[in-house]
Amino acid sequence: MLINPKTINCQISVPFSKSEFLRACLIALLSKKFTIENIPNSEDATAAIKILQNYSNCLFKDNQIFVEKINQTNDFSFHCGESAFLARSLTAISAIMGWNAKICASGSLFSRNLIDIFDFLMRNNIIFEGNSPFLPVTLFKSNITKIIELDASQSSQLLSGLLIGNAFAENNFVIRCSNIVSKGYVVLTLNMLEKIGVNYDYCENEYYLANNSIVTSDKITITGDWSAAAFLMVAGFISGKVEILNLDNSSSQPDKFFLDFIHQLGLNCSIVNHPYKITCEKSIIPQFEFDATDYPDLIPPLVVLALNSTGKSVIKGVHRLLNKESNRALALLEEFTKIGANISISDDIFIIQGNSQLSGGEVSSRNDHRIAMALAVAALNSKSGIVLDNPASVNKSFPDFWNLFI
Repeated sequence: MLINPKTINCQISVPFSKSEFLRACLIALLSKKFTIENIPNSEDATAAIKILQNYSNCLFKDNQIFVEKINQTNDFSFHCGESAFLARSLTAISAIMGWNAKICASGSLFSRNLIDIFDFLMRNNIIFEGNSPFLPVTLFKSNITKIIELDASQSSQLLSGLLIGNAFAENNFVIRCSNIVSKGYVVLTLNMLEKIGVNYDYCENEYYLANNSIVTSDKITITGDWSAAAFLMVAGFISGKVEILNLDNSSSQPDKFFLDFIHQLGLNCSIVNHPYKITCEKSIIPQFEFDATDYPDLIPPLVVLALNSTGKSVIKGVHRLLNKESNRALALLEEFTKIGANISISDDIFIIQGNSQLSGGEVSSRNDHRIAMALAVAALNSKSGIVLDNPASVNKSFPDFWNLFI
């Protein structure tokens, strides 16, 4: 796909949040009846819907899913597609619910290192069959202790699954978790559970259900995706004007922090309410430092922002990119270097030199949606544009992304 440099002036809606939607689908799977309002158009969302359809009665109407659990079984086979969140969370839920369950993957997830899943299973004496660190893995009903142990240094997704599953399990557990990363996504899970009446107390690395935790609501409304919005904001800042719709200012998604950050930088960003709309326009971008340890999905758009800054920028937290859909740290380094970027890695830090226009050239998405979107946005302010392979990789999270370039 050829993406030419251009000045953009467009209005675009972000997709509904897959992070919220996948969590809502897991809650629906465990509920007797549940309604999810606003369905994202993405491959990960499709994988979650297929799981619901396999084990529930689903009715679709007016962009809503009405779910009624009708299949009584303790034997499951979950096909998670390329969603690491589904794989990790359904592993945790299956363990805590005492299910026999096979967790399957396809595409990039099939070859992804998920050693934390196997560490969790062994740490809690859960019987399983599988070839660590890769899926598939099959869990068998096991007698687990009252306290569940988890090391969340690789991902918080197992913790999210445990928090959701524990709310519906016959016997409730104490979840003892160390080294938590991406804490904002844990907060997102807790906030979504709170919306249906489930509350957790937290003390000294332990989560346990509050005494008044009773499911009181059977509906969740999904809001717009702030991770996707970050790419659109950067496009406006480096090459014209973008009006962004379908966002919720009250969202608890962690990547909403990007809005606070660009305000700190003093970029040309205005907000109107009723309906909520963010307008981002071409700006002088100062050099900056950003610790992305808890915001790894913001690193690709931040790299593009840094390349268009007035000096040398630093992005911390590179280690969080090593085991995504691709090795994103290596992908960003190598693909952006191909098109003239001055970018390097030192320990856990990206060092990025701005002040120079990218030349352009042929690049690879590495079959990674966020790499594809970062390269495409960078092409807007390049000398000759880029030729990008596999543009369909964006379908994992943002199929309508290419409307930005129309």
